[in-house]
Amino acid sequence: MNRLDLAVLLFDLAPSGVVRNALRIAKASSEAGLNVEIWAARADGEMRALVPSDIALRTLGLEIGANYSRAQRKRASLSAASALEGLLSAHRPRILLSAGNHVHPLAVKAFQRSNAVGTRLIGRVSNALPRFSRSPLLIGPSLYKRLQARRRYRAMHRLIAVSEGLRTDLVNDLGIEPEKIDVIANGVDLDEVERKAGEPIDHPWFSAGGPPVVVGVGRLVAQKDFATLIRAFANARKSMPMRLMILGSGPQQSMLAALAVRLGISGDVDLPGHIANPFPYLKRASLFVLPSRWEGMSNALLEALASGCPAVATRCSGSVEILQEGEWGTLVPVAREDALASAIVETLRKPPARESQLRRAADYSLAVTMSRYVQIFRDEILLGARSGD
Repeated sequence: MNRLDLAVLLFDLAPSGVVRNALRIAKASSEAGLNVEIWAARADGEMRALVPSDIALRTLGLEIGANYSRAQRKRASLSAASALEGLLSAHRPRILLSAGNHVHPLAVKAFQRSNAVGTRLIGRVSNALPRFSRSPLLIGPSLYKRLQARRRYRAMHRLIAVSEGLRTDLVNDLGIEPEKIDVIANGVDLDEVERKAGEPIDHPWFSAGGPPVVVGVGRLVAQKDFATLIRAFANARKSMPMRLMILGSGPQQSMLAALAVRLGISGDVDLPGHIANPFPYLKRASLFVLPSRWEGMSNALLEALASGCPAVATRCSGSVEILQEGEWGTLVPVAREDALASAIVETLRKPPARESQLRRAADYSLAVTMSRYVQIFRDEILLGARSGD
């Protein structure tokens, strides 16, 4: 049997941008002729159905509930290090791709303990890096997190950052060698979006003549900060009629629903959970809002542009790059509900042409993105063969 070329490591298959991109990378690599497997700490999640049938899925046997917190995920993931170490030693993949920030501690711990001779460890830097806190009380924990991150990234053979901003942070804040880092932005398939956006949806809010619908998409966790969006929506709604729909599931769902009730806007806020195909909603929406406190590069923002939907986003590194400092959408400060409310109202009153959104999305071709990953994997396999690592 041919040696495994690429193992793509995930925590689980719950809906997220990290999982979606990892599955795309695995599929493109397999189609390019590489021998690929997906390794997951736990194999549960709504996106398991999207794993290509010709790609093996191995699990580390981790048990954890569906609506886990970040802290629970971190503790559980590290407990799977022995199982991952066993897989690495047994299968010795030429490349282990740690597909997102949240599995890097697991990947590095298991890699350093294994005897996976010839394996190259690549980390996909998918999200913002730890930063110093402004509070003197938190400088110690913040510095500790940064030192941990630096040790992890220095233990990897190569890093792939999803935005130029993340690459700059790796170099300037963590002291990572620039030549070790490639930048590959997330991509979007315009043909797929157009095809899926044409599917019908059965929701009364999208009937002709109704008030505009504002849509948010993402896992319902603190990072995405949908609580600020709901509060901003409550303020914006005082200026004109509108409705808010947030597509996604996660541990904050009940809290967000309760917040809408407390603000007296629950009749105009819908939290339908995870939607496998968000494109018909984005195509019919009047506005997409990304309220995240931090992002590497938002898939949801790219998909909104590819659906022709006007966009408002907080000033995270990837969002600033996608929207080019506001040329293709409105940027607002993080966690500022007043600024977000104003941007929502202003954009609804004077939306950009949908054709301009499509033009910007075309700059992020998924085919180009995937070809770059495949080329890096081929280069790393050659490096590993030459060096005997």
